[in-house]
Amino acid sequence: MINTPLTLFSHPLHYTPQVGTQVYLSSSPRTQTHTLLLQTKTNIKYLVEKMCWNANVSMNTWLLTLFAAAISYANSYMGLAQTGFFLSFTSMQFIEYLLWSFPKLNSTISAAGYGLIVSQPFFSIFQVTDPTQRNMLLVGYSIFLLYSIYLGLNSLQFKTIVAPNGHLKWLWLPDNMIFMGLYMFLLFAPLYLAGFSNALLGGLAALAVSLWAYHKDGTWGSMWCWFAALFSFWIIGSSLWSAGSCLQNTKRDRL
Repeated sequence: MINTPLTLFSHPLHYTPQVGTQVYLSSSPRTQTHTLLLQTKTNIKYLVEKMCWNANVSMNTWLLTLFAAAISYANSYMGLAQTGFFLSFTSMQFIEYLLWSFPKLNSTISAAGYGLIVSQPFFSIFQVTDPTQRNMLLVGYSIFLLYSIYLGLNSLQFKTIVAPNGHLKWLWLPDNMIFMGLYMFLLFAPLYLAGFSNALLGGLAALAVSLWAYHKDGTWGSMWCWFAALFSFWIIGSSLWSAGSCLQNTKRDRL
């Protein structure tokens, strides 16, 4: 009996299975089915562990989010404030692309990543339309910004490394209850006040999953690309659905 290697697709980063994981396709239907399941399991495991953590995928994910933002804004599904808030998160994929691609600029790019994280509550606050509420939140953000600058100048190490699990570890992210408390409040409170329940629940769910899965390794932000991609597909679908509904209503009104 002649056995031939079974390959479902080529992995990025030239992944090579460990010794003993090579599978073969034989003439037996039962063996073929077992082999297919084994290789599929290996592929899924690879995607879960490796897909989000390389330069190519980071760049492709960032381009996807730009496309989603453009489609959404063009169809008036998201306004300028919502688009800016969305991009303040998804642009972290561009930061991670730079981190993977230009290791000599690690410190500078890490500082830019920290600046992007600090800016996210600012974009969230501008989802609030009530001037009084927005101004009060901006006062709170000013305090948060000054504290973030203080931390950046005095106690943070602007360096990103590859953790033992293969994910990027942001050494510059403050492990500080004051910073995290202010950040979370100024990030999520505006979404509640603005009535964006879907964005609020989605953000809290993403945060919970990230903390649960990766906090022990200090790499909880490494799931960023999964959430950026999922939210992008959701925004594209919702935008096109909304545009289609508006078009149908317009045709119906003309009739």
